[in-house]
Amino acid sequence: PDNRYPVDFAARSHQLENLQQRARSGHLTTLCGELISEYPDGRIKLWTTMRGLNFRQEHPGLFRSGNYIPVSASGDKHDHVVAFARIANGEMAIVVVPRLAYTLMRGRVHPPIGDAWGNTELALPPEAAGTRLLNIFTDEVINVTGRTLLCRNIFAHYPVAVLSSY
Repeated sequence: PDNRYPVDFAARSHQLENLQQRARSGHLTTLCGELISEYPDGRIKLWTTMRGLNFRQEHPGLFRSGNYIPVSASGDKHDHVVAFARIANGEMAIVVVPRLAYTLMRGRVHPPIGDAWGNTELALPPEAAGTRLLNIFTDEVINVTGRTLLCRNIFAHYPVAVLSSY
């Protein structure tokens, strides 16, 4: 059956404007918590798309000509994460997303965040050593002190991440 509903463009436009305004005012971790808890309203998808496309627009060279570097995971949930880095002209972005979230969460309707990741970690490209990475969705800063990052820290408050060097 076709279970798609007509898009209410006026409502989506209002939601987009509201999210843009909230992004300018800060407190993105709080906003992300709200989006997760109210996920059925669809704003979480709008937020993820909006922030991702804005980042891509602000860093065109990184995505047009940047080197693509696969990022591998290890640990007990390594099969549940996919990641890659793009590096160009001193800029770096590391994209990290969960996979098979239903299995990861053992059938619970809960986002794959925080301790759900156990000891799973990402092996970062050498260029990431000693950098500070900004999660574009939450504005959280991660200081890279070694060659790996724990997924429970990457996904502390939001189930996807684009980590940008700055």
